[in-house]
Amino acid sequence: MSTSFTLDFLGNYIRIQHPADYEITPESQQQLWMAIGEACEKYDCWRVLAESPAPPKRNMTQVDAFRSAGQAAKASSKLRLAIVLPGYHPDETTQFFMNSAYNKGVRIEFFTDREEAIKWLGIDGGRAT
Repeated sequence: MSTSFTLDFLGNYIRIQHPADYEITPESQQQLWMAIGEACEKYDCWRVLAESPAPPKRNMTQVDAFRSAGQAAKASSKLRLAIVLPGYHPDETTQFFMNSAYNKGVRIEFFTDREEAIKWLGIDGGRAT
């Protein structure tokens, strides 16, 4: 399993790409939130599109999900993150994570369709709307 990812600034949004064998763990999430926070500050950009070709393996409890939501808010309370995972339907832990992040001011949504995610983020062809 991999915990690596690539992060690119594409004009008015940041794109994160995860490999098909990405694993969500407390450690991988801490690393991800730190990188997102640094990129948001560096580029003065708070819209992030995260993509993976397949739903990742997750090794997180609800407590870990709550902590991860706190790390997301610490990275940036202005963050708007669309996560595109083909064929993924959020489960109880995912919903808990999203709600916890929302309660801290961070907007995170999961999508199975990239175009829907782009529309939700308010970007069109890499330009913010």
